[in-house]
Amino acid sequence: MVKKRSYTQAIAISIFFMLISLAIFSIKLDYDKKNNLRFSPEIEDDLDKIVQFNNNQENPMISSLSNEPSVILEYPGKHDITNRIIYVDNSATGNNDGSSWENAYPTLYAALEDLSDEADTTIKIAEGNGVYYEEYPNSYTYHIGSDDSGILNHPNIIESKEGDNPVFYPVNINGFLLQGEYIIIRGLTFTGSNGNGNAFNIQDSNNIVFENNTISNPQSNGLTLGWTSETTIRNNQIFQSLSGIYLFASHNNIIEKNKVYKNGCVGVVLSGSESAGYSTNNIIKNNLVFENGYPGEGCYYEGELGGAGIRIEIGSDNNVIESNTVDSNKKGFYQGQEVNGRGILILQSMNNLLKNNIVTNNELTGIYLYDGVGTQLIYSDVWNNPSNYYNISPGIGSISADPKYIERLINYHVRIGSLTIDKGDPSSPYQNEPRPNGNRINMGSYGNTKEATISSTKQID
Repeated sequence: MVKKRSYTQAIAISIFFMLISLAIFSIKLDYDKKNNLRFSPEIEDDLDKIVQFNNNQENPMISSLSNEPSVILEYPGKHDITNRIIYVDNSATGNNDGSSWENAYPTLYAALEDLSDEADTTIKIAEGNGVYYEEYPNSYTYHIGSDDSGILNHPNIIESKEGDNPVFYPVNINGFLLQGEYIIIRGLTFTGSNGNGNAFNIQDSNNIVFENNTISNPQSNGLTLGWTSETTIRNNQIFQSLSGIYLFASHNNIIEKNKVYKNGCVGVVLSGSESAGYSTNNIIKNNLVFENGYPGEGCYYEGELGGAGIRIEIGSDNNVIESNTVDSNKKGFYQGQEVNGRGILILQSMNNLLKNNIVTNNELTGIYLYDGVGTQLIYSDVWNNPSNYYNISPGIGSISADPKYIERLINYHVRIGSLTIDKGDPSSPYQNEPRPNGNRINMGSYGNTKEATISSTKQID
């Protein structure tokens, strides 16, 4: 028989546990202040941008996503903030306990097993004997889960040893599956696949940073985000995939400074569905997107033919596509018919903003809009496409002029005197451009970056 507690006893027990919780919280705050543990300024800047971007949106999130069950649970009290390093090197000959380069784990799988319920931990990976061939006991070669997550201001990091380039080749059907939060993946190469899977999957996650990585030659997509938010995809190279970067039912992410080229179907895709939710309120900026699309039989997406630089699919609303260079994306063939070859393709999506982009030399259409109420195209250069516009008109500040690339397909910086210099949106930030910068952002992928071409009063022929 269970003995019932009195009302007074119940209140006393509740107060006791409340006081314990407050004490633990106070200790954690004091620890944080003493150790000054925070994200890097660059990551914090991205999070600030996401918050600022969300505050400017009328519909910050598709409601159907809010009812999706999440596999990620954060228990701040169960994470040990270790500030330790776990070493991985498949050529190490020591004790293989991950404690040093000499005693490094021979596999990433072993390091992930060691990383559990702790934060501020870094897994460093050496090139070792070359490619890492490992097998995980399910369809994914590696699973980075919630136990591997960091916490706010204390992310866990998986990165290459300085100066090294570790390469991972998946043995299983899919490559990596990441389901977590506050994790940084940096400086790794993922290539090939052993089936029809994607190279790297980020799913049911938030506050992930994926930067300075290379993805090539999987059987399906390079990098896929599903039901993921507040994540930054930065400065990666992705090529020879089916589609380079594919977002499904994901929102409030930043996709920036990536080089996405020579993928079979599309460079960057924003997608979703009525039942799963849509990809909304994302920022796609400062990317180089070129030479995507099969030269032969094309690809097929949900009743629409593929082959484009950037593709915004049905229901992907309120996204910002800015300061990208989108060039030479190819038309494919489907059942003997030429299809797509669009620079930017928008299908039944509303209130997307396109600005400060350069869209050139695509094989069929520069910017193709199919039923996109509220879509704006401003301060962009759309030039030398067989049809520059379909169902959309150039808005304020837009031009159609040769941007004067230094060398198309190789070097997309523009020459001094290009008409795209100092012609971006006057309200856009420009301060990162070298002086003289005309106090105004350049169009294209190098706008508001240190690689922007300087201003000149003399134009080139």
